[in-house]
Amino acid sequence: YPQGMVDFFKNSCPAGYTWQRSLLFEDGAVCTASADITVSVEENCFYHESKFHGVVNFPADGPVMKKMTTNWEPCCEKIIPVPRQGILKGDVAMYLLLKDGGRYRCQFDSVYKAKTDSKKMPEWHFIQHKLTREDRSDAKN
Repeated sequence: YPQGMVDFFKNSCPAGYTWQRSLLFEDGAVCTASADITVSVEENCFYHESKFHGVVNFPADGPVMKKMTTNWEPCCEKIIPVPRQGILKGDVAMYLLLKDGGRYRCQFDSVYKAKTDSKKMPEWHFIQHKLTREDRSDAKN
């Protein structure tokens, strides 16, 4: 975060924060995911435990099931503070790039919550993302 802007995520540490996310794909497929992030000052590291849930309605002939996706396109997430609830809401349209040059739209809706009361909430802002997928030969699926 730039100097002078409240960094909700750093301010939530070392106790950390959680997030919940719904992923709604253009063809009706749905997934949910969650994460629990904590910081160990003693070990000088952070821990990120994530879970991927509820993969439903992916068409058998769609790009995910046919393994036609190659990577994620860079994007920009809109972050909206909700001070009364002590959360940030994230809203972003993500696109998976396809082998044929097309794109597959996925709407990410996220809720970020500090594990302790947040000292300060940031103003609404944007976060630029670039997710890079790495295919691993040791992966099971």
